[in-house]
Amino acid sequence: MASVKQVIIQKGGCFQMEAPRASHPRALRQKDKKAIKKKKKAKMDSSIKTLRAEVDRLEKAAAAEEAEVVRKRSKAKELLRAIKEKEEEEEKEKKDKEGKAKTCALVVRAKENEMEME
Repeated sequence: MASVKQVIIQKGGCFQMEAPRASHPRALRQKDKKAIKKKKKAKMDSSIKTLRAEVDRLEKAAAAEEAEVVRKRSKAKELLRAIKEKEEEEEKEKKDKEGKAKTCALVVRAKENEMEME
């Protein structure tokens, strides 16, 4: 096997580096290139499969998160509705108590007036 050397050639008054000569014929170099391309393609195919699996997993996770958000929103709406109903009940009870208090005050005044008249 011949040793590989770098060759400096002169082109147009400038010296340039030329790639070393390959020690095996062109057909073998082409075969090596094809094998390298095939390996790269196989790696890309496997990485594409991996990426597709990752995409599927992420889509499922996103769908689950969206479902969770929808569930939380509906729960929040229910709670707001319950709060509103509770406030309305309290307001109604407050009005009823005020009405009863006024009635009691009137009854007490009426009794006081009766006692004064006697």
